[in-house]
Amino acid sequence: MNRSGIIFVFFTCFCPLNISLHSVNEKHHEELSKEITDWDARLEYARLLGYQHKYDESLNEYHKLLAIKPHSHTIHIEMAKTLYYQHKYKDALAILDEIPQKNLDEETRLLIADLNIGLKKYPQAESIFREHLKSHDDDIIKFKLAELLSWEKKYIESLPLFTELLTKRPNDIQLRRKYAMVLMWKGDFKEASEQLKKTLPDGES
Repeated sequence: MNRSGIIFVFFTCFCPLNISLHSVNEKHHEELSKEITDWDARLEYARLLGYQHKYDESLNEYHKLLAIKPHSHTIHIEMAKTLYYQHKYKDALAILDEIPQKNLDEETRLLIADLNIGLKKYPQAESIFREHLKSHDDDIIKFKLAELLSWEKKYIESLPLFTELLTKRPNDIQLRRKYAMVLMWKGDFKEASEQLKKTLPDGES
């Protein structure tokens, strides 16, 4: 291969990688050099306190942030999450009810459903879960909805969700036991006992 050929191979094979690495390094440098404001630092501090279960201290920091930006939806949502962890469902829901629906993301809507469950407002939670499942194939929400429907004594609607989930996770013992409980509440004792037997050490495979 002559010199011009070597140069051609070098530029076609190695230069794109070098350019890519240069771009990554530039981006990394940009992130490192980005200033962390007092606001950002306090927000992360409040979150970290929550992760450590220091909920009252966390809420105190969020209140300081609200003193600066009283209409911040982000802070209100973070506060609602903290109150949820404290099982203060009514207080958390009151905060979220003040936020326009258009400013609520999917995660926050699901939080509202969980808060309604905590307050035993099952129809409200059911509505949110069903709406979510229209556009998401979400097994966690299917399970929550299945449980919720069983609490509402809607066994005919609850059981198909459990069977769908068990098709995907046939070895999930807790899932099968919950399914068996719903069968029992429905009055199908024979099937409930067969399902429970499968979850026991000497049960059928």
